[in-house]
Amino acid sequence: MTGNRSLTIQFGSLAILVGIIGSLLIAQEHKHLHGEGRQIGKVTPPRIFLDKSLRIVQYQLKRLDNQRLLLVERKTDDPKYAPVYTASSREQGCHDNTVMKPYRDWLK
Repeated sequence: MTGNRSLTIQFGSLAILVGIIGSLLIAQEHKHLHGEGRQIGKVTPPRIFLDKSLRIVQYQLKRLDNQRLLLVERKTDDPKYAPVYTASSREQGCHDNTVMKPYRDWLK
């Protein structure tokens, strides 16, 4: 009986070892895309709902990175685009009292 028990323990240990090694090998086979699969340069202009409340528009603009923020549509003849100019001037490192020239001209 002790021979069977010893064999069972060895077989169980071997099964656990094979399971651990197998799972480690399988886990290493998946691929990570660390920039290889991304298409750099193809950034689509984001859709910002400028007809919503100011707080919602500011939230939408705050979530954009610099590259996408610069792609947001802007016009100097409509006041609804004012948050876009304010957000882009802050992202460029301007002070709150300094705004971009087209926006400053539009305010006059």
